[in-house]
Amino acid sequence: MATSETPCFEEIEIGAELPRLEKGPFTTAHLMRWSAAMENWHRIHYDQPFTLAHEKLPGLLINGSLKQQFVVQLLKDWAGLNGWVWKVIFQFRAMNLVGETLSVWARVTGKRPGPGYGLVDLDSEGDAHVAAGARIDLAVDAHHLAAHIDQRAARIAGIDGHIGLDERQVVAGIA
Repeated sequence: MATSETPCFEEIEIGAELPRLEKGPFTTAHLMRWSAAMENWHRIHYDQPFTLAHEKLPGLLINGSLKQQFVVQLLKDWAGLNGWVWKVIFQFRAMNLVGETLSVWARVTGKRPGPGYGLVDLDSEGDAHVAAGARIDLAVDAHHLAAHIDQRAARIAGIDGHIGLDERQVVAGIA
């Protein structure tokens, strides 16, 4: 559940653990609904006989986009209403199957104050099935931010390079 309070940047300690987010156990109904919502009709998410016989997989796979959504949910819930999940990069390391419960976690690995904002880096621990790089801004100044975002032809917001979002960190894990 999202918190209304954004953590105070100055009070965040490096090494602090975010509260875990538990999801599941997942059923074929969960996967079918997510597949329909995402218009992902690959049968490995809902057709058990096809998945076992044709694809030679151990069972129905939990959608990667569903796992990504849980990582972002953890980060946004922690950042609160005034925080902003600024950048996330995902890496899938293993499959998750129907019947599993997913646990999402992260810990603070760094902080960087900026003019009108405070960036927090996070990292995962253990043997995660999904790792994600991200950075969270806990003190967004809309006027400062607007000066550093440009709109590109493909309608993708670009961030001015001096803000320093080129680094990659592992942020959260799913097991």
